[in-house]
Amino acid sequence: MKLTRVIHPVGQGGFYTETFVDDNGKEVFNAIYDCGSETQKPTLIKKYLKDWINRNPQRIINAVFISHLHEDHINGLDELLSTGRVNCLFLPQLTSKVIIEAYLYNYYKTGSLDNEGNLFISKALRNEYQVRFVQINEMDGDNNNNPGDPIHINEAIRNSYPSGSVFYNNFVDYHGNMFRWLYIPFNSPLQSKKGEIKNDTFFSSVKNPDGQVNPQKLMELIVTEGIEKCKSIYAEYFGKTRHNTYSMTLFSGIENHNSIIVDYYARYTRYKCCCCDRKYCPPKRGCSPNFLYTGDFEPNRNNLRKSYVELTKECLDRLNLWDTIRRIQVPHHGSRNNFNSTLYEYARTGYISAGSKNVHGHPNADTLVNIQNDGCVPVVVNEDPKSIQKEVYLF
Repeated sequence: MKLTRVIHPVGQGGFYTETFVDDNGKEVFNAIYDCGSETQKPTLIKKYLKDWINRNPQRIINAVFISHLHEDHINGLDELLSTGRVNCLFLPQLTSKVIIEAYLYNYYKTGSLDNEGNLFISKALRNEYQVRFVQINEMDGDNNNNPGDPIHINEAIRNSYPSGSVFYNNFVDYHGNMFRWLYIPFNSPLQSKKGEIKNDTFFSSVKNPDGQVNPQKLMELIVTEGIEKCKSIYAEYFGKTRHNTYSMTLFSGIENHNSIIVDYYARYTRYKCCCCDRKYCPPKRGCSPNFLYTGDFEPNRNNLRKSYVELTKECLDRLNLWDTIRRIQVPHHGSRNNFNSTLYEYARTGYISAGSKNVHGHPNADTLVNIQNDGCVPVVVNEDPKSIQKEVYLF
């Protein structure tokens, strides 16, 4: 079994793939985390997606995981889902506040009502895609502690699961031994400055009788208010400078990485292996392929009793997985506000997806220094095709 993990060069956004290929060279499982880019608006990500899909006309995407609904992370989703190749889409719980926040954010960030991010949300709410939608509920002190039994990712599954639920698929190594690969999503909640939006009178006109947000009514309200008013509304409800108050992180890795031998590991990069001084690892135990995707995760934000990163670490520690993470997506494109040393306790490589000329100042220089001080090598991937990063593992 071979796993190829790719951090794709799509600029200020995110597109990450994991492809499992059997001993006969056949793709048996594909997973994607995020699918969008702010660089060149949606043009870059759409072209990149077409090229990636066309490389294998038989390619099926078994699972897509979306961190959050901001357009730079989802404006390629309509293109991807329209191919009919996606089996299952995992995304944060579509609460009223999440939907309203996304519509407002995507509108004032793009200056257009017809942006690709909101197009996806509208079509998803109208069930126009032929794909299974699985919502991951917001984490709290209770459901984060009781995720339930592991769920096979290829089987029929429910429409929603608690944060920290364990999804898995079984693979066979070259010795004929079965091993279990895990996907564990954690949905850190979106916090509003004005409490629960569902009880707010300003947005009462956009609700259906069942309390769900009606996308058409929400769009009409946005048109009525205008873009400058929407900016002030957004600042009033969600904050003026720190927009990324929620993001669904994802653990991806082997259930027991010390139980199998990673026979070959290569990183196609100028940096050395994170486990030893070689660029290519010889057969060895403990060369963990386990990864933590973070989107625009705010690890320092508190929820009830602990910070988001503490809740995530607590759950993965119970499964003996936190100390197996060797690679991580640096949160929010390397922003200053999203740094937390706990994320880099065991990670040795931190991938940063950022446009080479983005207006946000990503990645932040202090963040790069802090990551290195924690013993992790930051690797920036932008829109330059040469910046692509690949990890290849043979099991």
